[in-house]
Parts: sequence; C-alpha cells; structure tokens
Amino acid sequence: MPKLPSSADVTTISPRVASDPGLQAPAAAFESPLGVAAEELAPAVSAFAEVKFRQDKRRDTVDRSDKINQYNQEADEELRRLNTESDLSNEDVLSEFGSFLSQRRQSLIEEHGGSEDSLAALTIRLGDIEATATGRAAGISTKIGRDKVQKTFEDRLGPLGESAAQDPSLENLDKLLSVDAETTISDLSGAFDPSEE
Repeated sequence: MPKLPSSADVTTISPRVASDPGLQAPAAAFESPLGVAAEELAPAVSAFAEVKFRQDKRRDTVDRSDKINQYNQEADEELRRLNTESDLSNEDVLSEFGSFLSQRRQSLIEEHGGSEDSLAALTIRLGDIEATATGRAAGISTKIGRDKVQKTFEDRLGPLGESAAQDPSLENLDKLLSVDAETTISDLSGAFDPSEE
C-alpha cells in the first residue's frame, strides 16, 4: 500500500510566494542568486519595455504618415491622368477612379502592419482622403459636363441668331423662337436649372 504524505513532506514556502497564491515558484526561488538577479533586473526590463513601446509607436507613426502621403499623391496623379486621357464627365470613368481609390486604400491598410490603434487611425485618414478625392473628381466631372452643354447651347444658338439677322421678319423670328430655340432648350434642359433655362 502506498504511503500517504505527511507534514514533513511539505517544504516551507517563502513569505513572498505565500502572499501570492497564484504564483507557481519553487520555495527558495527568491532567495536564490537567480531570483535576486531577476529582482534587480526588473527596473531595466520595465525601461526596455517602455523603449520598445515608444519605438513601435514611432515606427507606426512614420509608416502611417508615409502611406497617407503616398495615397494623397497617387489619388492626385490618377485624377490628373484621367482628366487628361479620358472624359471625367463619363460615369464609367468616374467609377474607374472610385475603384482605383478603393483598391489602393485597401492595399495600403493591409501593408501597414502596425498596432490596432495605428491601423484604425490610418483607416480613418485614408477614408478622408478618398472622400476628398472623390468630391474633387465629381466637381471636375460636373464642370466638364456643364461646359459641354454650354458649348452645345452656344453652337446651336449662333446659327439661330444669324438666321434672325438675315431675315428679321416676324414669321422667321416666331419660327426661330417657338421651334428651334425651344427644341434646343428642351434638348439641354437636364443640364440647366429653371432660371438658366
């Protein structure tokens, strides 16, 4: 039959270990040279942890700033390219620009690799840049569209004015105003507000 343990089999526990029942350490650990060294190294370890935290935070900030600048620059370059090579008043071109912004934003977020707080800050900032770039593209698109309509309007009214100058009879003026001018205005009415019409 196995022998049951007695009180003589239980080792004495240091008062430091006894004060923290969750701590699993040998009884003489804190009296050993290694334990004393660990206690003496604790402030240095804490200082090292603080330095590491600051380094990580600085690295995150630098990387985040780099990605913000990169995204700003890429958005500007792509908008300039589309404005030069394509027709921004076309909805498909605007959609292409939106897709480009979305893909680049997601790619930069995935490349960041910083802390959760840094990632959240980067996500918000890139979202702001995307909204601004989209707004600029929409503004340019609207202006291009209005300029096209204005040119068409002026191109169509020019001949009407010449026709009125060549034949100022009431019959001709009535035809020009009631048929030709009304048709021109009707064709372009979606681009003008009522006061402009």
